[in-house]
Amino acid sequence: MIEIFNKAKIIKLNPYKTNTVNNLNSSLNKLLENITKRAEYEISDNHYYRKIDESFNNSGLNCKGIAFSISQDSDKFGGHLLEVSMLHPSMKKEVSRPLAYGNKKDILDFLKKKESIKSIKEDLEEMVEDLIHN
Repeated sequence: MIEIFNKAKIIKLNPYKTNTVNNLNSSLNKLLENITKRAEYEISDNHYYRKIDESFNNSGLNCKGIAFSISQDSDKFGGHLLEVSMLHPSMKKEVSRPLAYGNKKDILDFLKKKESIKSIKEDLEEMVEDLIHN
């Protein structure tokens, strides 16, 4: 903890907590950008492909890291599942939830919509509660 004296005001700065919201937003935007680019090139509605994973650590939330994955439905080539998962700081517990399911176009449309960021952030907040309190 660093204390800065500023004209009779003491401002306490924690170097580990500064700009956590901005860091989370930029990390999340970068993550979504990366998984969208990969999805455009790697997802196939007609052929098998490997699971796509993108993640980042130290998200500013009470978790070790956040990951997005896109996997193919084992029963249907044209079905894809986009999931988000969060790892507890102890790395012994993980919470995940589906964000979108459908063909390649459906997944890409979800990733590119501006409203998706808001719903993903809401999901992440709920997931932190589940991760910490359950």
